[in-house]
Amino acid sequence: MHLTQTTLPLHTQHQHQYLELAHSLRNHTELQRAWATIGRTHLDIYDHCQSRDALLQAQAAFEKSLAIVDEELEGGQTPPRFLPPELR
Repeated sequence: MHLTQTTLPLHTQHQHQYLELAHSLRNHTELQRAWATIGRTHLDIYDHCQSRDALLQAQAAFEKSLAIVDEELEGGQTPPRFLPPELR
């Protein structure tokens, strides 16, 4: 992902819309993915401008993503690639 000052607001806006949609659907897998994506965006911002705030936001988003894995997803769902072909 290549972020610029002009595309950054659009990226974060879309990612937060994705997060809101996943939340409204109560879809824990998509919530986890949304938080991980938001974290990755903030990590890219940090790589670009060395902003401590961006690094802290990335860390917070990754921690939320991992908490969802621990609390909601761990062992609760079988990834599609492990399902028998007739169930995919």
